[in-house]
Amino acid sequence: MIEKERCRDGNRRMQERGNEMKEKKKFSIQWRVIAIALGCWMIPFVLMVGMMVHYILSNQLGDRVDNMTDQVNFNMQTSVERLNQAIEDSRDASYEGELRSVYEAFMNNHYKDYWLSGRVRGYLNTKYTKDKSFSSTVFWYLDDPEKLNGEVYNASAGGSYHQIDTYWKEDHETVKKYAETLDTNIGFLECDGRVYMIRNLVNRSFEPVGVLVMRMNIAYCFEGMRHFLEDFDMSIYLNELNLEFSQGKEQTKTEGLHPEEYPKGSTWDGGYLYIRNLVKENSYSLDTLVRIPKMVVMDSMYAYLRILGVMIVLLVPLVVFLILMVRRHILQPTEQLMEGAREIQEGNLGYQITFEAGSREFVYLTESFNQMSSRLKYQFDHIYQEEMALKDARIMALQSHINPHFMNNTLEIINWEARLSGNMKISKMIESLSVLMNAAMDRKRRHVVPLKEELQYVEAYLHIMKERLGSKLTVEVEIAEDTLNEKVPRLILQPVIENAIEHGVIRSGSGTVVLRSYKKGDYLYLETENNGVMNEQERAKVDRLLAPDYDTSKESSGNLGIANVNQRLGILYGEPCGLAIFQEKDDRICARLTIFVGLRAQ
Repeated sequence: MIEKERCRDGNRRMQERGNEMKEKKKFSIQWRVIAIALGCWMIPFVLMVGMMVHYILSNQLGDRVDNMTDQVNFNMQTSVERLNQAIEDSRDASYEGELRSVYEAFMNNHYKDYWLSGRVRGYLNTKYTKDKSFSSTVFWYLDDPEKLNGEVYNASAGGSYHQIDTYWKEDHETVKKYAETLDTNIGFLECDGRVYMIRNLVNRSFEPVGVLVMRMNIAYCFEGMRHFLEDFDMSIYLNELNLEFSQGKEQTKTEGLHPEEYPKGSTWDGGYLYIRNLVKENSYSLDTLVRIPKMVVMDSMYAYLRILGVMIVLLVPLVVFLILMVRRHILQPTEQLMEGAREIQEGNLGYQITFEAGSREFVYLTESFNQMSSRLKYQFDHIYQEEMALKDARIMALQSHINPHFMNNTLEIINWEARLSGNMKISKMIESLSVLMNAAMDRKRRHVVPLKEELQYVEAYLHIMKERLGSKLTVEVEIAEDTLNEKVPRLILQPVIENAIEHGVIRSGSGTVVLRSYKKGDYLYLETENNGVMNEQERAKVDRLLAPDYDTSKESSGNLGIANVNQRLGILYGEPCGLAIFQEKDDRICARLTIFVGLRAQ
């Protein structure tokens, strides 16, 4: 199984390299065929549509914008004329002198207050109750505004007594202060959405006598704009007053509409058409900004676009037919061949394509692919079986090289202990020997075992060696908990421990052997340390025994231990797994086993 996984891993690497090559190509052959086929149809069509759209946008759109700009200017001029007429009507109160004469008669004859109010109300009623430019009119004298005044309202312009009451309660003081700044000019004042036109009444010496306050009927003054701008927003500045329109409703604030940010005329900005009109009169300036959605401007051109849409819809069946033909006779056979190649790359040898191609060329390619896949599977199966048989034979041969010298020494010790006295030591040593012999015989024929089981074999071996060497041998164990369940080759540690004791402890007379395990990434590391220093001759011998092409048949059994371990790891896992022996410190030699425990090894 491990060999199969290694083979599949190699196939995966080949597939990854193939994918990288595909990415570099960017476009597969089938998409190139589609691009060529569609290009023969799309290029003329796109050119035709582009020319039509260019004509529509360059001519029709420009005419539409000019027409809308002219319409805005025309309706704005109507509003200017109504404002001028309203201003002209307000001048009558000053030029006719009726209000001055009433005041002079009141002062000279000492009439009652109600007499003056009645005369003022009568004059205002005659002049302004039928003027739609004003919804209500108030006139008051400077000497005593609260008593010496008169007011009327125009019901036909939306006026009511409530407007007059609102003026006296909420707006009078503001208007009074503003009138002091006007002199003989006309002014416009906004109070919480209520717009007033204000002018002072002066005597023959041009001294202020009273103030005429007229509430503007904004809906009437800008009636043309309101009817024209029912679908979009408008902002009108009367002097400094912002009279804004939104969806045809006067005095609804529209954020962000500032005429001074745009030039006069028409301007496109962010999907909207902005039209600005600026009118400056002697008594006021009127600055207008209209915001029209692009969809509204282009509404009349949708007929042309619908014609283009119908043309596209009529041509869609042709495109669909072309795509279906290309897919049926080119794309699908090509995809089946690519799928077959991917299956073989993933190790599914012998994969057969069952798709029935519609062309003679792809029929030949499909049959050839199936025959090649069958032959490849047949050859691979035979080669794999021969390779596995050879490797099994090599592994069994290597595992059979158990040191007979060790077995003889063990039996002598047991015999010696038995002759001296019968105690538990004999039993324990016999048990340890039994563990080692069972591991060597391997009745279950397992190549790999959990590390914790391998450590049982090592413990049995170390027990026997401690009985042999006594206090001369010290063993330190540093086994990481997360390594105990990792799979390792059976009897992989005993030859290394034996080598450490034979060439380290026994040669030195005494010593310490350290056994440790740890993991890094996909690899498990098993290390032994023992006392000793390798000279040049020993270093050369180790290099020879651990060489990749070392032939164990030419070596005496006494030197097969570490070579056995190194070759078994190489057969099972490949590079970089194996055994390495090196000088760790000045007086310590380390033997390190590298075992692959990644996903493929499981």
